[in-house]
Order: sequence, then structure tokens, then C-alpha cells
Amino acid sequence: MSGHIIILPALNYPAVCAGTRLSPVDDGNLNRAFPGCAKGNPTEMLADFVVSTLFPRVDFVIDLHSGGRSLEFLPCALAKYSDNGSATETAQLELLRQFAAPVSYLTSGKGGGGETTLAAAAQQLNVPAIMTELGGGERISLKGLVIAKNGILNVLRAQGILRSERSFADLNSTRFMRVNGPADYVYAPHDCIFEPLVELGQSVNEGDPAGRLYRYGELDEQPRILNFESSGTVACKRSQSSARHGDCLFHLFQEIDDPGN
Repeated sequence: MSGHIIILPALNYPAVCAGTRLSPVDDGNLNRAFPGCAKGNPTEMLADFVVSTLFPRVDFVIDLHSGGRSLEFLPCALAKYSDNGSATETAQLELLRQFAAPVSYLTSGKGGGGETTLAAAAQQLNVPAIMTELGGGERISLKGLVIAKNGILNVLRAQGILRSERSFADLNSTRFMRVNGPADYVYAPHDCIFEPLVELGQSVNEGDPAGRLYRYGELDEQPRILNFESSGTVACKRSQSSARHGDCLFHLFQEIDDPGN
């Protein structure tokens, strides 16, 4: 090894112990609390510590996530990248190649918390940061664990931190994808029991059936069929059968060429 590695197994420790996204200490969502506040609530203070104390000491960040309780993801790594990518965004693109997840997802950074996430706060300080979505549904994904391990080791090797004669992942294996817009999402139009009709990673076309929705207590009513409004690859689906009005049921990826080529 050459260099200094900081490992935080459970950044929002109270929330991890409680098995929730929100901290039981102050009901704070850490990945919506950045850049934080040194005199704020405990979650805001933790975010401020990461930004003010840890970020200035590092050259890059890997933020490992899964789909949480309600969603299950096609294993992927992701980063913010625009067509007019800055030097930091270009470095993030290279980190995605080095991590070499099966899918590398490029996002505008406007959704999913926007500027209040850890990765957004890192980028504002010109610290390259990539994230992952490796499974979900409160389950351990063995495939996700392998991707995380090999991806981290591969990045450390490519960055000159880990001395190794072999590569841990194929640097040319990742498929670059992007979400084009709202049509790539499917939401529950009312409270229901949700029956998915497609699997993760499946290719679908606009108009294909996505799932059946059953109203609670309406045993004689025919289920409502929801259809996809665009074509693409199923990137995530709801892992729970019960859904509330507005819950995300699916979203799709659109495959693109490696923007660096």
C-alpha cells in the first residue's frame, strides 16, 4: 500500500443500527444534509465534519449505497457528468471506468437530493466522487458485495495506492447509461398492492406493461395495468408489494456511448 485510506463503515451510525434512512437521534437524512452545519443538529454536524475535516484530506471519494428498504437496483456505479464536463467530472468519469461496475450511470445531479448529497458536496470542493447502488430491499446482495470489493481494489490499483500485478475487474466491461427524463420513471398513481411484470436488467419498449396494481379491499375489481412511457433497461424496481400514492415502482436506464471516447 502507498498512501492513506479513510474507511467509514457506517457514516450515519445511529440510522444504520436502526435499519432506517433517518437517524433516530434527530430524524435527519444524512445524504440530504450536506454541506451540513457545525452548530446544527447531530446529522448536520456529522455532514459538516465530513466536508470540513475529511474532504480536504482526500484525493477522491467512493460512497457505497444500496436501494434501501423500498427499492432494488441493477448493480451500478454513478457520478455526475455533463456534456461540458469540468476537470472534476472528467476525473469522476475515469473513476467509474476504474471501478468497472457492470453499469456506470451518469446523472445530471439534479434529482435524488441535488446539491445536498455527500457526492455533490465533494464535487463543490473539486474532490472527485462516485457512488454505487448495489442491491436493495434490506437484503445482502452477494453480487453487489463482489462488485464493491473488486471495484474498490481496482480503483486503488489504478490510483497507485495498491501495488498489484493483476487487475481486479475488466476496465472495458462497464456499460454507460443515463436517465433521460421523467418518462423513464413509473410511479404508483394510488395506494395499492403492486405486482411487477418485468425484472431488473430487462429491456423494455414504450407501451410495454410494467406492473399490475390492486386496490386494497376491492376484490372484484380488475387490476390496473401500468405501462412504460419510454424504452430502456430496467434499472430499479420496488422491492415491496405494498405501495403508496407517489412511490417509485420502476425507473429505466438508456444506454449511451462512453462519453470519453
